Amino acid sequence: MNGPDDSDAWGYIHAGIRPSSILTVGAALTLIAPLLLLWPAAQEAAWLIWGVSLILVGVGLVLTGMRPWFSVLGVVVGVLYLIHAVSMGAALAGHDLAPLIYRVLAIPKLLALALLVPVSRKCLGPHRRFLLGAAGVLGATKVALRVANLLPVQGADLVDAAVNTLVAVALFTVARGLRRRENEWAHRVHADTSASFADFNER
Repeated sequence: MNGPDDSDAWGYIHAGIRPSSILTVGAALTLIAPLLLLWPAAQEAAWLIWGVSLILVGVGLVLTGMRPWFSVLGVVVGVLYLIHAVSMGAALAGHDLAPLIYRVLAIPKLLALALLVPVSRKCLGPHRRFLLGAAGVLGATKVALRVANLLPVQGADLVDAAVNTLVAVALFTVARGLRRRENEWAHRVHADTSASFADFNER
């Protein structure tokens, strides 16, 4: 019999796209976009990738928060990510206050990541929760310093890249942890379904 880490069970029960897969792709783009911003010729592509990363992480967290092994707080954090993506689109469209709103919204979005730490004890290991909390707090601190004009202009892009690398790594490790929970849940559902069919066939 396959163990709880067997990912085939997810497909057997037709559970749809994995939230952890969406979150993994979003984490990868969260890493790539700030690095591309360091290359002047790739500015437009970097912002496009960043916007997609916000959407994917948001959707991944919303879908995770709707699952029985996580907390509804995941939905809240995911919605904050999606709102942040909308504010970025408004900023790129040239709305006057949108750039400031975009920066300010990043603070609660990142702090909310840290709020996921205490509610994820049952599905994430200590090192994953530590990374998530550190990424959220450091990311929010960096944004607050930028909004208050306390972050040196020279090297600011490098600081962004470094902090967002931490956020990306944290999201990736969280996605890996969530994948194990997905597999365990899918295995239980598949086993229960198989047992039910077996009982029915005996009648």
